[in-house]
Amino acid sequence: MVLSRSICPGGDAVPTPPRRRVPWLRAGLLALALASCGGSPEVVSVAGRMVTPELWAGVASSGDGAVPGIDVRSGDGQVTIRGPLKTRHPVDGRPIRSYERIARLAQGRKRQLLTVTQGRAGLGRVLDQRPGLPERRFTGDVVFPLGVWTEGEVREFEAIEFTLFGPARRLITLEILQLDHVHEEVAHSLSYRLSIRDEAGRVLDCEVSVYSPGRGLVAFESSSYWRGSSGCTTCPCPG
Repeated sequence: MVLSRSICPGGDAVPTPPRRRVPWLRAGLLALALASCGGSPEVVSVAGRMVTPELWAGVASSGDGAVPGIDVRSGDGQVTIRGPLKTRHPVDGRPIRSYERIARLAQGRKRQLLTVTQGRAGLGRVLDQRPGLPERRFTGDVVFPLGVWTEGEVREFEAIEFTLFGPARRLITLEILQLDHVHEEVAHSLSYRLSIRDEAGRVLDCEVSVYSPGRGLVAFESSSYWRGSSGCTTCPCPG
């Protein structure tokens, strides 16, 4: 299947294309198996699965790559997602269209702006505001896969995080763990691993997330990876 329509207006791509490692034989067998099961708007035969922002937001998907406006509450109203909104990039001020995600936590409000990045390969943050922490700004960030992905596929990206000490290069890896599975009786769920490293290869963050159609994020696992001042280099960190 060839994408002929934008999955989200606006973007925040960086020039460096993602590196991809794709198990093509397994992907082809998986696609044939999925097609033989009757198909789903969440599944694309032969090429893998089409992953859209609707899965991330937990709203119904048309399955054709086009994204309607999203305005949804989840978690008993504690999480809201709306957009795409006309905003400006917090680093250079250029106009972009992004999704606003607000989570009401016990310690305060967490607010993120996310847009399509890396040549439409993912959804990434441009702004991250959390209670008690400095504001974080990004270019080329990726936290959720978009477009056609295959079982076991790994893609690597480079992004920039603008810290209090200036811009810092980030190395991001997305790995599809289960492309299409049943999670707590919800079919067509997706699980993947996200890891973020600094230029020295130290792991800054590593998360495993599960998203289900109509529900959005349903499972999440993350750990603290820093050990003293040296950090670690594996995901997850030993010990």
